Amino acid sequence: MELKKIVTISGKGGLFHVLKPAKNAIIVESIDDQKIRTTVPTSARVSVLQEVAVYTLNADGSTPLAEVLKLIQAKYPEGLEIDIKKTSDADLRAFILDILPDYNASKVYISDIKKLITWYNILLKYAPEVFSEVTEEVATEEAENKEEVQA
Repeated sequence: MELKKIVTISGKGGLFHVLKPAKNAIIVESIDDQKIRTTVPTSARVSVLQEVAVYTLNADGSTPLAEVLKLIQAKYPEGLEIDIKKTSDADLRAFILDILPDYNASKVYISDIKKLITWYNILLKYAPEVFSEVTEEVATEEAENKEEVQA
């Protein structure tokens, strides 16, 4: 499974794997034990995880989700044991600050941090192969950026 085939759908919890396009819709399957298939109309707000980024204060203004997931996995390879319902907002902000020190606190909301934690745990449990793909993508991007700087 690849990040470009994993989506989040506004109004629905969890993550979904895109199976195939249909007429005026896409067919998705939930990434969990239930593997529920559903049709999502093209009018629904669907976000592809590969295109998601976290607002930062760096020159680009954001860091791709793939890089953030890699940073989380480096510190928490066994998963995050953060209860998003019981953890205080200050502790959630401390978590993201530890992972991504230059995140933009005025644009990254607590709900975004909770989604990030939830997505990481879902991907780690049900689609761990995503992390080997993420590592390869980030390494390729870093090599390309290094070549551009040298040129």
